[in-house]
Amino acid sequence: MIAFLKNLGWKDAEIQELFRSLERHLESPETVEEEIVHDANKVEILGAFGVAKASTMGALLGQSYEETVDCFEHKALGRVVFRTPVGKQLAEEGRAYALEFLKRLRCEL
Repeated sequence: MIAFLKNLGWKDAEIQELFRSLERHLESPETVEEEIVHDANKVEILGAFGVAKASTMGALLGQSYEETVDCFEHKALGRVVFRTPVGKQLAEEGRAYALEFLKRLRCEL
């Protein structure tokens, strides 16, 4: 990756800042760009895709449907924090969808 960036003309200091920025965006974004990338990564946790991803992971881990639903609801839905106005709007919509889906799933289980 470093060689690729150097071939593009990036300087060592720019490459180091890129890696610091990538690290920060995960939990402590400092710039608007980092906040946008942070929210884009987190938005896939919610909504239909998030439920599908949780179900796939739960199956791979050998969890029951109930265990997967509990983990998703308490860990994913409860911990995701969005930082941008668009991210917050998408989070609200995604959480509402996921919670309604999980409610229906629990009834059917």
